[in-house]
Amino acid sequence: MLPRFRAHVLRSPWRRRATTLAATFIVAGGLTVLPASATSLTYTVCSDAPYTTISSAITAAAAAVGSTSDDVTITICADTYAESGLDLSGGGAIGILTLQTAGDGQVIVNETGSDKSDSIFEIGQAGGISTMTVTIAGATSSEFLLQNACHAIYVYEGSDLSLDHVIVQDNTCDAAAATAAGAGIYAEAPGGDIHITESTFEDNEVVDGSGGAIYSEDPAFLYVESSTFTTNRVRDGADLAVAGDNRGGAVAVVFV
Repeated sequence: MLPRFRAHVLRSPWRRRATTLAATFIVAGGLTVLPASATSLTYTVCSDAPYTTISSAITAAAAAVGSTSDDVTITICADTYAESGLDLSGGGAIGILTLQTAGDGQVIVNETGSDKSDSIFEIGQAGGISTMTVTIAGATSSEFLLQNACHAIYVYEGSDLSLDHVIVQDNTCDAAAATAAGAGIYAEAPGGDIHITESTFEDNEVVDGSGGAIYSEDPAFLYVESSTFTTNRVRDGADLAVAGDNRGGAVAVVFV
């Protein structure tokens, strides 16, 4: 049986309507033009590898990709890493990115600050200047563990995210944060696709905001399968036990 949780949906009187057009080829004057195939680039992050941090591998990949925003895969060895506000698009150069564990144990990623004021990973760029598709994939006993941030993952408008065997825990956004919502995942409107499987959200908290684990605005698609949500919460800043006007201790889906 799939785990059950309550997603709190907030609706405004003005709900945007969107039309999606998917183009796989263009026909002009009898000529079929197919998209150019992207080059796949691979990198390894390990203590004894050329890249010892995730950010250094992203920087190298961004410098190597072509104008077509190549497909990049980064394999990360078991260790503890400190990353803060890491732009996974590499300044807009990377269009498709997979972060995967090497299978030798947990990959633990902490936000670098002591006050949990920043995100760990940022997907896409502000204002939808560039969008991207990111997959973060672990395995049993070799999960990603993202913790000690405000927004473990911040998804800018139009970008897509897939999580598989990822643990998101002990992230907190309070009233002092620029965006007090979605301590685990914050996804801006208009949202892209979010797909979560075999993952865990635990002890994520938002103070004076909504969506303790996940906050998603106008998602195109939000799918959660075989995942666990435990003791995620929202609360009023004046009272640890009262939610106040805040909603969605686990998940808040907002249509704006």
